[in-house]
Amino acid sequence: MRWLEGRYDIAGIVGRAALAAPATLVETASTLAVWFILFDQRRPPFDDEAVRRAFAHAIDSEALVADEQFPFPQVAARRGGLLPPAMPGHSHRIGLGHDLEEAHRLLSAAGYPGGKGLPEIKLVAAVPRLAAGVADQWRRLGVRVSVRQSEWHDHDEIARSEQAECLLTGQIADYPDPAGLLRWMRMLSYYLADSGVEALLDRAVAIENRDESLRAYQETDRALVSESVSVVPLLYRRFAALRRPWVDGFWMNPVMFGPLDEVVVGPRQQP
Repeated sequence: MRWLEGRYDIAGIVGRAALAAPATLVETASTLAVWFILFDQRRPPFDDEAVRRAFAHAIDSEALVADEQFPFPQVAARRGGLLPPAMPGHSHRIGLGHDLEEAHRLLSAAGYPGGKGLPEIKLVAAVPRLAAGVADQWRRLGVRVSVRQSEWHDHDEIARSEQAECLLTGQIADYPDPAGLLRWMRMLSYYLADSGVEALLDRAVAIENRDESLRAYQETDRALVSESVSVVPLLYRRFAALRRPWVDGFWMNPVMFGPLDEVVVGPRQQP
């Protein structure tokens, strides 16, 4: 409402009413953030790689974007890696991709034809709207899925207490280096069983050559997403902000707003 009243020249909160208002321009940027699914590999059914692959193939990230109600939809991960496109080291085509037929085949091969024999899958998420979309897609496998909403600060406790078979969560890096995102996986390493991810991370961090380090981080990403299928990237987040036409020099970057000392404010007009 304050934007509609003309009280601001720049706003970091984007709403549909504000987008349609006069004298409103939009600036966007890809970010260093990603939403993803993390499977608990310590116990059935996700201790079986075939089951993890089946659930990964059942996810259609394009449909999740279409269902999201944000004024500026997030970017579908499609087959991208855990490192988002704005992050150095991003891999564009390492994910499994949506293939419901293959998902059914893998689930049957694992001994769960049509989802029979599987327990109810408990999905914990801080974003229930997005989790509901994932749950609906998994139900097409004949699987029973329940969604539990949680706060971000509860995820660690929930994972350690084995209250859920999988977690829908997200991470945003504080700086444009893969370590700023992948090191966070150490916090949830108890989900990953013996995937060897920590050893790969240690190796990547220790490499001083930038190009070699990025290749090592890409290897870690590939191990998580396509080899062990421990993680399924869903969406890459975008920033959006509003500005008035008389504001010049304002720009966005993957980390934050651009420097305000570059902004020039011309004569204001009432919207």
